[in-house]
Amino acid sequence: MRILLAIVQNCLTLLVAPLWLARRWYWQRRTRFVHARLGGRLAAFVRPEPRWRRWIPRGLGAEAAPLGAIAASFDALERAPRLEGLLLELSEPSAGWAVLHDLRERILRLRQRGKRVVAWLPDGGSHRELYLASAADRILLGRHSSLVVPGLASTRSYAQPLLERLGVAVEVRRRAAYKTAADGLVRASMSEAEREQTKALLDAIEGRLVAALASRAGWDEARVRGLFEQVIVEAERAVELGVADAVVHEDEVPGALGAAEGSSPPRLVSAPTFLARTRAPSWRPLLAPRVVAVVPVVGVITDGDAPRGAARAPLVATLRRLARERRIAAVVLYIDSPGGSALASERVHRAVERLAAQKVVVACLGDVAASGGYYVAAAAQHIVARPQTITGSIGIVSARLVLSRALERLGVRSESVANAPSADLLVNPRPATPEEHDRLERSIGVFYERFLEVVARGRSMGRDEVDALAQGRVWSGVDAHARGLVDRLGSLEDAIEEARARAGIGRREPVVRWPKSGPERDLDGARDRRATLAALADTLAPSLGDVVLLASSRADAALAYALELPRFE
Repeated sequence: MRILLAIVQNCLTLLVAPLWLARRWYWQRRTRFVHARLGGRLAAFVRPEPRWRRWIPRGLGAEAAPLGAIAASFDALERAPRLEGLLLELSEPSAGWAVLHDLRERILRLRQRGKRVVAWLPDGGSHRELYLASAADRILLGRHSSLVVPGLASTRSYAQPLLERLGVAVEVRRRAAYKTAADGLVRASMSEAEREQTKALLDAIEGRLVAALASRAGWDEARVRGLFEQVIVEAERAVELGVADAVVHEDEVPGALGAAEGSSPPRLVSAPTFLARTRAPSWRPLLAPRVVAVVPVVGVITDGDAPRGAARAPLVATLRRLARERRIAAVVLYIDSPGGSALASERVHRAVERLAAQKVVVACLGDVAASGGYYVAAAAQHIVARPQTITGSIGIVSARLVLSRALERLGVRSESVANAPSADLLVNPRPATPEEHDRLERSIGVFYERFLEVVARGRSMGRDEVDALAQGRVWSGVDAHARGLVDRLGSLEDAIEEARARAGIGRREPVVRWPKSGPERDLDGARDRRATLAALADTLAPSLGDVVLLASSRADAALAYALELPRFE
């Protein structure tokens, strides 16, 4: 029956193919420049959200645009034979440096295929806009706009003096000197370990930015550093310095695209319109092909089936199903996660390990694969990361608030009736006794040793060798690759090609995201309340919702969670 339906569909497609060819010829003949706009949040994968989420204010703006759709658009532009070029409008794109790296490589590849790319920054921009624009043939700035480029920095706040004044203590237990996630609660200033690893990450990411800007004609590293010292550069001044090529109003953009002398300005067609008019009809294969499945592990790794993040239960179920699916030749895990529940990370790792015993499994690391994120990746047969990926954080941290002194100041005292000495430890906001502290430390130590064992086995390294690279430290993708924590530097496309090669399947075989988006499931009351609280928390601060979700889950939930990874702006 499946083959019969495929034959019928292909016959119908064949009938409409001449009309499609004529329409494509017409549109490609008329179109010389396509106008594409990149703005707002950009992400490799966009997680489907329940309908109730639209009523919760968004702390980060509009829904993210999927990088896969953007990549498919660039592929279509590359294949358009009559297309002269692309006008790329950059309007405050928000993305991590690893995603920006992929987009920049796409722009460069489009130019290598003979297309001209003109970057237009109508509102000026900062480091991210300029990083992408540096890959274009020309850069246009909007009139009266400015470039804000003071160089990259990472800033963190320390609340220990305030907490001490309020009578709040924080008991932190960790394994490894560089596991500094809770330092903002227990220190008044930055530790040398945190300063060292943050500086190393900063140097790696800014090095890529400087190299990108220095690649423009007439520029070198010294001129880029001089640009950073000016902090704010007005549009006209940017043209004088050679950072940009022209300053234009919106209506002047078509005439500034560099058309041949004497010819009229090119007609601009929006990218969605062009792609819709030139999209090829789909042919259905008669036989079920072998495919590469891409499984996103995005967000905080949570226990159970929490309605956000990389929830353990549905993720493990997906991995087990892929192991049984005969047509799945290889699996690419796209990991963009700072970690999460220690127990959930262990169980997802076990599912990946069992899958890797039967299928090809390649891990592709996004903006961050730290703590539990790297724990899961260690089970893959091959790991691909971007140069700017925040990688590693092989270590454990646990934090517990002691509120008894603060509550007493407010006239609140807590007392417990317990049948065992430590029965009230997790519910009474009192300090831990020395014996309880030792027990908690021992638990942390056991999981740290397990973390080392997992990485040592997955990376074919010795325990002491891993321990020297661990210590809770995060590395850039470049440094992680040099130290053997990553096999290759590249993009999601590179990871998919690696999976194809290892599985022995051709480039024509399809790639599918798994699981495919299905109908929305109803949420029970408990899960709905947790998700609503998390969404509300996100409006106050990015990632705060993840902390709320973990805190409302299991007692061990925050063991492997990187509470605050460095941000570089």
